[in-house]
Amino acid sequence: MFKKCPKYYFLTFLLLAGMVEGFAQFYVGKACVIADPAAQPVSGQSTCYPMTDFFDLDRSSVLSEWDFGDGNLMTGRSVYNGFTMPGNYMVNLRKTYADGTISNYSENVIVGTFPQQPMFNDKLETDTTVCEDVKLKLDPFKGFSPGNISYLWFPGGETTSTLEVTENGCYSVEVKDNVSGCSRSARIKVKFCLKESQQQQGSEKWYFGDGGSLEFSFYADSTLQDSLETDGSLSPEPDYTEPGYNPSENNPASPINSNEAVAMVFDQSTNMVLYTDGKKIYSGLDDTEIPNQDGSTFALNLPQTSQGLLIMPKGSCNSCKFDQYYVYYVNPTDQTLYYSIVDMRYNNKKGAVTESNIPLLYPVSEKMVGFRTQDDSTYAFFSYDQKKDKINTVRISDTGFTITETGLGIGASPESASGYISISENQRKIAFGYVNGGRNHVLIYDVNPGTLALSNPVDVDLGINSPPQVYGLAFSSTGNILYVTLKGDLTNGTPSYLYQLPILGNDAAQINAQKILISQSTSDLFGALMLGPVLEPGTKYLYMSIEGKNYVAYIQDPDEIGNANTIGFSLRPGSAEPGAEIDGTAKLGFPNIVGAAKEQDGEGLSANYSGNCQNSPTILTSQGICSPMKNEYTWFLADGTKLSGQNVSHVFTEPGWQEVKLVVKVINESKIKVPGVGGQLVDQITETDCKEIEYNGRFYIKPAPITNFRDPIFICMNQGETERVNANATGGNTFSYRWMTSQSTFLSSASYRDFNIANSDPNDPLIYKIEVVNDYGCTSLRDFKVLPGCDPILFIPEVFTPNGDNFNPDFEISIDNYSDYDLKIYNRWGEIVFESKDPNEKWDGKVRGKIYGNQLYPYVLNYRPKYDIAGKILTKKGTVIVLK
Repeated sequence: MFKKCPKYYFLTFLLLAGMVEGFAQFYVGKACVIADPAAQPVSGQSTCYPMTDFFDLDRSSVLSEWDFGDGNLMTGRSVYNGFTMPGNYMVNLRKTYADGTISNYSENVIVGTFPQQPMFNDKLETDTTVCEDVKLKLDPFKGFSPGNISYLWFPGGETTSTLEVTENGCYSVEVKDNVSGCSRSARIKVKFCLKESQQQQGSEKWYFGDGGSLEFSFYADSTLQDSLETDGSLSPEPDYTEPGYNPSENNPASPINSNEAVAMVFDQSTNMVLYTDGKKIYSGLDDTEIPNQDGSTFALNLPQTSQGLLIMPKGSCNSCKFDQYYVYYVNPTDQTLYYSIVDMRYNNKKGAVTESNIPLLYPVSEKMVGFRTQDDSTYAFFSYDQKKDKINTVRISDTGFTITETGLGIGASPESASGYISISENQRKIAFGYVNGGRNHVLIYDVNPGTLALSNPVDVDLGINSPPQVYGLAFSSTGNILYVTLKGDLTNGTPSYLYQLPILGNDAAQINAQKILISQSTSDLFGALMLGPVLEPGTKYLYMSIEGKNYVAYIQDPDEIGNANTIGFSLRPGSAEPGAEIDGTAKLGFPNIVGAAKEQDGEGLSANYSGNCQNSPTILTSQGICSPMKNEYTWFLADGTKLSGQNVSHVFTEPGWQEVKLVVKVINESKIKVPGVGGQLVDQITETDCKEIEYNGRFYIKPAPITNFRDPIFICMNQGETERVNANATGGNTFSYRWMTSQSTFLSSASYRDFNIANSDPNDPLIYKIEVVNDYGCTSLRDFKVLPGCDPILFIPEVFTPNGDNFNPDFEISIDNYSDYDLKIYNRWGEIVFESKDPNEKWDGKVRGKIYGNQLYPYVLNYRPKYDIAGKILTKKGTVIVLK
């Protein structure tokens, strides 16, 4: 049996009183095997074993050499070792001092084993969805709990072997071996079908100074979705355009009292979780102090002027995010960066300090800036080490810390340890100020957002002697402008300055030459700068703290290059552009803000359309609900159509608003899963209904253009005619036209509504196409035929003279391009005197064998046009005079 893994191997009073020769000289973190041979292997689990961290506490040593007793040797003040087997290890630290003397210190480290791995649904991390009205029992060992272990559940801190849950959320259990102290976790995210989350959306706020606070007011133009858009939601929410944030008019006093730094952390709903002023850690829920795990009072007890403070989420393998937080702080006395751990599973979800005063880096200054990386996978921070002339990049993962160093080579003076580091919103640049040779400088680095590697340093000599001392820095939203404050000294009249530095290029001299003085004062002490709010997208102001004031100055347009009027700088209430008034008093510092990525629930039912033109397919889609539960979809349309399926298509033949109803039935699928065709029927029988939800929406069908001309079109080839076709389009206000051949070849001469058509071959009918697009973006495409054909040609004389002189002796009708000829001639009494089916038959004027001169005879001629496929009969009526 192994003893419980020790957490610390140093005496607490050594941290407070400093190092004393002969006592324990190094810190040892939790010692557990990084690969447990006694446990069944789990895919991917090996990456989740944190290594044991060691730290040389003796600040006077210049070289630390470690022998971990397992064959591994390392050099460095802060190192990490992974023990692969449990057992007792004698760890030796060989320390070399500046005078060349050497000391050796050894400690026995007991490396323990992990408990059996808990799981949910046989997985380390999983999601599940259940019906709204059930109680879900979480059992990480399926009723067979191992012995000699303890449980700790998130988020409620329960210590039972199982947990019954009824609310949406992430639940994780940490199982700890009671002998070794080593632990494993498993996580399950539970969704109750369409049950609203109890978590309320919060808003970012800043605590700083003596009771100072600043909140933000959202503004944006709100417009409903354009009904003519070709796709969108069937029930659209207002669309916010050009969102931004103003300082709130309500900034009540906060519990903070800090001359400089404050650290704050926010959760996925922008609710404040924890904050600290360097003396205590407070709950964001109710501003109460966070105690130690045993209920005793916890205190950081840093000086009021401390700047080095950060709170960031602690990564934990297979557990819910944000169950624990690191609180980082720099002790300016010993120049060491420490951290404590706040576990949110204690103290009624407000948290308790479970580990404290753990050393991480030495030496460091108080300049720190923390952030969530762009891929949202990890958190990181930059820390400035003035003494060793370097930047530390610390990335936080589930297995601990990865620390890299970037040498600077700037030779900064000791006063450079104060002030701020700034990182741009896109995480592509950092900047900090320092003093060298009595001159104020700003050092700017490019940052690789993926690797966080620093490159392309630009060292800008501001051309200003110290004092005043470069202090606050902040980038504009675009990252193309850097704002810098230089803190003056009120005791000797040294002024404070606020400068704007355009940094589009990498030429330090040019950047300095282009700097613009925004403000200066011999009566005000300028402090920190910060763009805010930090965690929200949109247009933001840039704020400046001024010591001892009940207001905060701000810049309204920090992305503009120019003087105070151009950028909208406000210094104090009563000026043309008043600052933001606060109930407390500002000091020099602003808080370090870190927050989680916002979590979008997305569980409500929604539906969308794609394509909204008359006589064209419209696609209706739904994203589904309560995944992975089975959904059945039924769509009801206003024209009486009923469709089934998650994605359906329908052609709407009438323009205008269309009402749509979607009914989704959520079904618990069968747990039996009988294989084979017959098993499908068994599965369906054993399915159960979970919930049915109705969604109502509407969208607009835009009119499609309609062309109106006869089809087919006949052209008389024998006479070389052309036909001018007019599209006569309706269903819109303006139209564009494309006349094409049957092979969709565009006829370049035909881009207007009228088109001249000719056919060179009387025996070859042609097919043309016309495409019309209206001002709504809707298109109609139709084919039409051009056939050879001539209109009938008809000539009927009005008089003829059957008098024997052979001049115009007969009534002869000339007709061409006809069929079905029928002529009837009548006398005055309506009797038919002549009838013919052939135009070649002529009437000689005789009635019953005799010619009656100077008589008027009516006639009726019926015929069909030869090329008229409709087959209509044409009638020609008239009279003819017979003269003798």
